[in-house]
Amino acid sequence: MSKKLQFVWIDDNPQIRGPESINIAKRLKADVDYKDVKNNDTQKCIEELIKRSTQPDLILIDHKLESKLFKTGSSVAALIRDRWPSCPIVCVTGVDIDTLSTINKSLYDEVIPFDYISDYDEKILSIANGFKKISETRYMNLNKLFDLLQVPESEIEKLKLILPDELKDDYTDFGIVTNLSDWVRRILMSRPGFLYDKLWTATLLGIKEASFKKVEALFKSAKYKGIFALDSDPRWWKASVLQILADNTKVRGLSFEKGRTLSYGKNKITKKDFSQSYVNQDETPETVAFIDDTSPDRYPESLKNTIPHPFYTDLLFFDQIRKIKPQE
Repeated sequence: MSKKLQFVWIDDNPQIRGPESINIAKRLKADVDYKDVKNNDTQKCIEELIKRSTQPDLILIDHKLESKLFKTGSSVAALIRDRWPSCPIVCVTGVDIDTLSTINKSLYDEVIPFDYISDYDEKILSIANGFKKISETRYMNLNKLFDLLQVPESEIEKLKLILPDELKDDYTDFGIVTNLSDWVRRILMSRPGFLYDKLWTATLLGIKEASFKKVEALFKSAKYKGIFALDSDPRWWKASVLQILADNTKVRGLSFEKGRTLSYGKNKITKKDFSQSYVNQDETPETVAFIDDTSPDRYPESLKNTIPHPFYTDLLFFDQIRKIKPQE
């Protein structure tokens, strides 16, 4: 029987957050130690926490704290980082996340809205388990790192070239866990290139995102199953998708031409499943683009109707992030 994950929740709202700490413990099958810093000596609570012989598997903390000693969770997070560099810290807040400064956000591994905390259960678990797997990997080296990521053989050399130096050389640094988590979740899994989300994968195959479910089972072995993987927001290795596509089609041509001939069991891709450009539905999209500078909305689009997104720098071996060209 596996041991329960050990969480600590630091907060100043015991009436609301206290009961929720019990709920999340039940939902995630974890032990949650709720620390009330409103009605108790804040300094004593934090000192007792960091004096523990073993670190928690994850710490949840409110950003705004009604405390004489600490006014923000990020201040407490900085102390915890000094004591336990490899402990994940998730900010659970009622304030508008967009109002948090970049510095404050950088002290947390994730920031989630309290009102929707149950929607983030899987992500919280993936962070706790991901950090735990990295921390428990003895004598970490590059090969073990790639094992944790379950990298296809064909992608290993490219990843070696683009990994930050701190993730290649010094595995004795206590900050390696946090640095690796940050790079995997915010670069490898978020930027299309090595890994594609459902929209990018469907567009690569020349079909609509909703139609991908018809043939998704074909690409089961291409699905990312490494650390921090989420079933609710899956990724697929692009190289593996292309290999499976080649193995399951007889036609020659571009990936979208091959993808449009796919079938799985009784499911067959038909013309109504073909992807369409957002700007001109008669065109075949070659990329995925944001609708403008600030919106999170993305659509399949032909390259000629897009321009580079001004807020993203290009990264070697990753797809260029683009936005739809403003209409004249």
